[in-house]
Amino acid sequence: MTPSDKGKGDWYKKNCEIIETVWRSSRTNDGGDELVVAKGKQEGKAGYFMAWEVKENRGECISWNGKVSWYPRMFWEYITPKNKILIEGELELLEQRVPAVKRYWHDADTLIEHEGQHYIRVIPFTTSKEDETVYKPQVDHEHLDAMSRAIEYVQWFNENHRQLKSYDKLLSKSKKARKRRKLRLRKRLTTERIAVDRERYSRA
Repeated sequence: MTPSDKGKGDWYKKNCEIIETVWRSSRTNDGGDELVVAKGKQEGKAGYFMAWEVKENRGECISWNGKVSWYPRMFWEYITPKNKILIEGELELLEQRVPAVKRYWHDADTLIEHEGQHYIRVIPFTTSKEDETVYKPQVDHEHLDAMSRAIEYVQWFNENHRQLKSYDKLLSKSKKARKRRKLRLRKRLTTERIAVDRERYSRA
């Protein structure tokens, strides 16, 4: 829900509160404000905002803490579903330009419970050089928690902005085109990560 949709004028100033930034997207506007995901409340309900973090106490912003304030744009209420447990994924080092660690709600459809212990399913992931099938835990899931949904939206929002800025249009959304872009991005991020690791090793 967009805070501005809930009421006119300064409704969000009276009904929204932000506590802290929990994830940074690295995207800044012309004024130097950064688009972030921040923890807070809307109408007393806990959740997460997509917001611009501002390093001054501007009139249109909220929750000045002496260092930064925020201009909220979207809000996701934190809701704990029944009969589900929250499982944390891995850092998206090779999946996203600005990676994050996301969390997923799992239930009996994706978990196995035995004698009070939970076991997560594994799924085929790749093939080894010896032609063996390699599996990985099925952590990724469509049921993200509120913070992860906010992060995923900001990643999507920023990618669309990047495409429009770079190509003056949105790129093809076909399955093949998205797969090609994903593979190119993974290859580039892998190369960059290896270069960083080598540099760190040489300084050690």
